[in-house]
Amino acid sequence: MSVAKTGNPILPWKKLHNFMHHKIDSILGHFYEKYGIEDIESQNLPPFNYFPAKEKLLQHFDTFSGAPFTIQRLCELLVDPGRHYKRTDKLLRGLEKIILVVSTIGRLSADCSNPQQRSMLFNGLQITTFRPFRPPLPEHATKFTD
Repeated sequence: MSVAKTGNPILPWKKLHNFMHHKIDSILGHFYEKYGIEDIESQNLPPFNYFPAKEKLLQHFDTFSGAPFTIQRLCELLVDPGRHYKRTDKLLRGLEKIILVVSTIGRLSADCSNPQQRSMLFNGLQITTFRPFRPPLPEHATKFTD
């Protein structure tokens, strides 16, 4: 629950991985039992095959050497999957979008190991050094800024 609120995986990935794998598997199983699979034909989506899609998702999840950078959203869905999804295929496709990523959260560097310094980060960049690019104003526009 803490990871869902903060996005900060407190435990090492090796300890979280097995728990989260089991949680994903059990939630998908629960949804499958409760809602089943609706056979909805769509020109925009390929036919939905629950078991191969679930297996592919869990296999990809097992390839992570660290927490995926989408871990906060993943935990939000695992805490309350019924909040946004009422169909098994939609939940599984939502989880696919979150899990079929390749980037992981790197360990915090030594200079950001204490909480006070971590709060100085904005999307992983130091706030003091983060300056968005702003093109110079045209000469005639500077009349209005003074």
